[in-house]
Amino acid sequence: MRRSTLTLSVLGLAFAPAAWSIPVSLADSTVKLDVGAVMQNRAEMNWAEDSKGNAFDVNRGKLGESDPVDFYNRRARLTVSAEREGWKGLISFAADNADKTGKKERAVDLVYLWAAKTIKTGSLSHVITVGQDQPNVQPAYRDPSSQLLLPVPRATVLFPSAYIGYGARYQLNHKQFQFSVDVQNNRDQGKVDSTETDGLFYGARLVASPIPGLALPKRTESFAGEPGMGLAIGIDGTMDHSHVLKESNGSIVTASYLSGGADILFHMDNLTAVADARIQKFYRPENKVLSYAVSVQAGYAIPVAAAGIVLEPALRGSIIDKDVDVDEAVKTYSSSAVAEHGNSGYEGEVGLNIYFKGHSNKVQIGFQRWEAEASDASANILRVQHQFSF
Repeated sequence: MRRSTLTLSVLGLAFAPAAWSIPVSLADSTVKLDVGAVMQNRAEMNWAEDSKGNAFDVNRGKLGESDPVDFYNRRARLTVSAEREGWKGLISFAADNADKTGKKERAVDLVYLWAAKTIKTGSLSHVITVGQDQPNVQPAYRDPSSQLLLPVPRATVLFPSAYIGYGARYQLNHKQFQFSVDVQNNRDQGKVDSTETDGLFYGARLVASPIPGLALPKRTESFAGEPGMGLAIGIDGTMDHSHVLKESNGSIVTASYLSGGADILFHMDNLTAVADARIQKFYRPENKVLSYAVSVQAGYAIPVAAAGIVLEPALRGSIIDKDVDVDEAVKTYSSSAVAEHGNSGYEGEVGLNIYFKGHSNKVQIGFQRWEAEASDASANILRVQHQFSF
């Protein structure tokens, strides 16, 4: 009875009152300044077991009973950008997962700090970006988190050799294709304890619309019922070369990651569908590990004129394999306190988006079921999230 009452109370968040986003734009004759913010407040409940049937708390990543409801800030972002005569600069701060069980700190981090120059030549534009940014690879990692079809990103985000780092990017844009190359500092997690040299991170991506005359759609997981049609097919590859890694036993080794992926984004009026696959090979002195993930998802937006809202049911299926060479009898969902996807296994997700004002004011409800690849471990997770942005 206690669980039923709590479940109803969490679902009640879906009826949060509508609010309107407020665009902030300051401009003079030479400079355009924009200020934006994103707030994602989440309530989460999970029921999970390890491979022996013991209760497991997904949010703490440890054995034991979970809290009845975990309320926390999934994401908070403040961004300022400025444009002037073909130049653009951006700075962004984040305070994510504040008050989530297992991660109580409320620290603010610098996420992005970059400047870009755009040079146009006919139907092409050349963009050079320098600073701290996400490399333009692996769309599940880079697609706007404020526009996800479900409360959590796709499972292919689990295998990035990419990460937010400092470096430079060249990008060539056309209305029907885009090509980019990134070079950044690599992870160097153990560099502070080693005198060895680091390598660099390299990434390249090509995405195109194969239908003549049909421009590339914008990158988003959900168009929220926006009219129009778009199709984009992308491929990319990355190499995180020779970063210094500190092992759990304290030893220092040099490791490398290679990864590659392919993705399809399709949009036709109310329908949005995304499919992507990712494969990664991790090299270190004692072993080589091959991993992959595949994700397929779709949503269909339904306007409800009488209520002034849009409803969008969504479905997703994923396969996760963190070591292709072994049938992994994993014991638990994940040992990470902030994990949004499980270890090797199978995930099914179903959700409902309620749009009051597009992506700037919406409620997302998502239920995730995970089952281990070769054991009886499982997890059921209910997430209800309200997003407000301007």
